[in-house]
Amino acid sequence: MMIKQKYRILCLFFVVSFIILLTGCNGYRQNTQYTVRLSGDTKGLPYEGQCTVQRARFLSGKSTAQGLDMKGTIDAESQEQDYQMSGYFIYCAVANQSTTGIIKVELLQNNEVVASAQSTAPDKPAILEFGQKP
Repeated sequence: MMIKQKYRILCLFFVVSFIILLTGCNGYRQNTQYTVRLSGDTKGLPYEGQCTVQRARFLSGKSTAQGLDMKGTIDAESQEQDYQMSGYFIYCAVANQSTTGIIKVELLQNNEVVASAQSTAPDKPAILEFGQKP
């Protein structure tokens, strides 16, 4: 009789622990793969900027920030520059470093555009913000 009661208590403990575990994981942030794509409407457009991505650590779920500097030139109108990042929140500010032309910045998730912005001058950067804010 004593063994059955210990067994019931042990089973109850495991059920309660499982429920607590599931409840705790409900707010867990998951990292997602993103592609930041830059393109321009004029050959030779220079660009410069930075993206910051918030990443969740695997076991703790704590957040760490990772930055990526972007600097280059759009060599052809149809050429795109892709940058890969992974996290749960991304913020990008990229500016056209010329007074002519337009730099287009797109954020892709699963090959679909989820955000986009344009920059027409160095003082007017394209700003992208997407995901769960930290």
